[in-house]
Amino acid sequence: MPARPPIIAVVGHIDHGKSTLQQAIRNANTELKEAGDITQHIGAYELHASYEGSERRATIIDTPGHEAFLHVREHGLEIADIALLVVSSEEGWKEQTQETYEVIQKLKTPFIIVFTKIDTEKANIETAKQSVLKQGILLEQLGGSIPWIGVSSTTGEGVSDLIDLIFLTTDVYEIVEDRTDGSVGTLVEADIDPKVGITGTVIVLQGSLTSDHYVRIGSSTAPLRIMTNDRGKKVTDVVPSTPVRIAGFDTVPAIGAPVFRYDSRKDATEAAKSAVSKKQQRTVDTGERGRTISLVIRSDTASGLTSIERAVAAVAEEGITFSIVKRAVGQVTEEDVRIAKSQDGGQVLGFHTTADQRAKRLAERTDTPIHLFPTIYEVTAWAKELSQEKRGTYELQNVTGEASIIRIFEEQPAQNTYIVGAQVTEGSFKKGQSIAIKRGESIAGQFVVESLEQRNKEQDSVSGEKQQFAMRIKGEGSVALQDTAVALPDLTDKSS
Repeated sequence: MPARPPIIAVVGHIDHGKSTLQQAIRNANTELKEAGDITQHIGAYELHASYEGSERRATIIDTPGHEAFLHVREHGLEIADIALLVVSSEEGWKEQTQETYEVIQKLKTPFIIVFTKIDTEKANIETAKQSVLKQGILLEQLGGSIPWIGVSSTTGEGVSDLIDLIFLTTDVYEIVEDRTDGSVGTLVEADIDPKVGITGTVIVLQGSLTSDHYVRIGSSTAPLRIMTNDRGKKVTDVVPSTPVRIAGFDTVPAIGAPVFRYDSRKDATEAAKSAVSKKQQRTVDTGERGRTISLVIRSDTASGLTSIERAVAAVAEEGITFSIVKRAVGQVTEEDVRIAKSQDGGQVLGFHTTADQRAKRLAERTDTPIHLFPTIYEVTAWAKELSQEKRGTYELQNVTGEASIIRIFEEQPAQNTYIVGAQVTEGSFKKGQSIAIKRGESIAGQFVVESLEQRNKEQDSVSGEKQQFAMRIKGEGSVALQDTAVALPDLTDKSS
């Protein structure tokens, strides 16, 4: 199997200097002009450098650091031959560093530790090394074999040595064209370009692509008439380990999917028809009506859509789910608003994109919310708040019992515990159940029933109008005479 240049993934915690390191590598690369900032989506570019008297080449991909992009990091590392695990010399090992390292271990990817920001006042590379050693990673010169280097992306210190270390590490491993599924590469990103339509960034891993070929990714096809390299220049022949942007796909392909090459449009189209296409409409989780938040999601890229799904699912309150009723790349459209409006409380969520004027006007007329966010942090914060609000609304609309507080037996504010006497108004109360304390129209506290007692005997439940009982409750807030205790439904029980 013929050898090919290495593919390098830059991974690590957010704000540890991955993007500035990328820029420093670009600056050290005499054959590469500015290729645009790499922010929250996978970007790829070629590195050309001289090593031990010969010209060498590598492709470098960037993966986001934020936890919501874990799947993108995994995808990037699956493609990569070597990982650069970035660790700030100011902060050392962090939670997202650990998450990335676990993926590296799972995939058995060779890696280099890169300590960044060594020029800053807060930098302490020795402390940063110790934080790495605590994870059981034995560094070279410190009793182990894992290569490491300190760099400053600002001054350029260590960057040339890092490039040498990349090629030194490459020579230790056998990197060859070894695709066994018949594919020629992998799709790392997809989006919609206003000028040329649906585009996909592909890294070729085996064989070559020429302008007279066609490609298929899943059920999506494209001719190779318009291919551009990492510098935006048109190319007609692409060799292994090279990133290329292909325009003209008929549908948005799925990131991470293998790329197959065909000699004719007919062959590509027939293969696409027989391929199992992924559903454009899919659900993160389904739930009972009233517990589900329906979303139409839009992003500028395919990876952004998956990141939104992961982000909203991760912050959903227990018993509340997000249902993705439509997902698409591009601007928010009038149709998106109509679909959201047809759902009970449906909303439109856009990430790194905009809404067209028709969509905005329809949203205003129908009072359908459109939320547009530039960062994943804002998406996560919004989804968390909405999920909490939905849970509270559902619980208070579906209470399983109500009782008046008629006596306060004991207060233990330090332990957030009360023992109270109550009289059932309707429904029932159960041991272990969550309750809310209402004072007028406001919620004064939320508690869990630790024990129930009636006629000096412990009970698992109490029911029946005007039945009096005592209960020990623990939680947050306060309880006062004439408050109303409401028993909340168990949202983990789908039958409630």
